[in-house]
Amino acid sequence: MLDRRVPLNEAMAKTGHPLFEEAARAVGVGPEQALSDAARRLSQRGGALDCLTRGDLASIDRLAGELGRGSAQRQRLLLTETAEELGALLVQADKLAEERNRLYISLGTLGGLALAAMLI
Repeated sequence: MLDRRVPLNEAMAKTGHPLFEEAARAVGVGPEQALSDAARRLSQRGGALDCLTRGDLASIDRLAGELGRGSAQRQRLLLTETAEELGALLVQADKLAEERNRLYISLGTLGGLALAAMLI
């Protein structure tokens, strides 16, 4: 889309991602504000992106601050950097989820053993 010089709101609407679709509807307030507001709305409890962390939102805010500004080459670099940053955050989130999964399995096992011991 960068090569075809598609307007930002149209490009965001075509991504198929709820964050960018939401921002595209409000891009009239400016891309930075629209994307930040969409991220905040969708990350509220029960929203489509309620699993976003502060780090995720900070990455989105950095993206929002530069999106639609500068050359196509600069936009590609920005998108690549943001994807790498979010990828690193995903690795951290996966590690945390794995640790919590092990913790909950251990707690469940210990709870079951304690219950069995009390019944004996």
